[in-house]
Amino acid sequence: RDSDGTIHDPIDPAGSTGTVILGNNDSNWMVGRYSDSGGLTHGLLFIPPNKYITYDYPGSTFTSLNGINEQGQIVGRYQDSSGIGHGIIAQVVRTAADQSTQGVTPQRQSSQAGPLPSRSQVVEPAF
Repeated sequence: RDSDGTIHDPIDPAGSTGTVILGNNDSNWMVGRYSDSGGLTHGLLFIPPNKYITYDYPGSTFTSLNGINEQGQIVGRYQDSSGIGHGIIAQVVRTAADQSTQGVTPQRQSSQAGPLPSRSQVVEPAF
């Protein structure tokens, strides 16, 4: 429910078995995570009224987007295949093909995570 009382449909991406919203900004963009039927956990960016963007950090077994500010900067975390947790700082981006479509790309990561993959490996298509 918005501050003005507007009620929205549940925020559940297709294929999700459970969704957790962890943060939002003044534009009501929301971040969190969801689980799928295979037991994987994916980062989630929701832009009202109905745009769902999944973000999986490359090579991760768990990704969670935990906070977002008005500039579209996102903080979160992921777990690598060895079970080690790492921090993420990411940015909402627009694709060149469609300026109304957003994706998420890392800006930098914790010192434990190693080198950042190339941009072509991490920019996620919105749909």
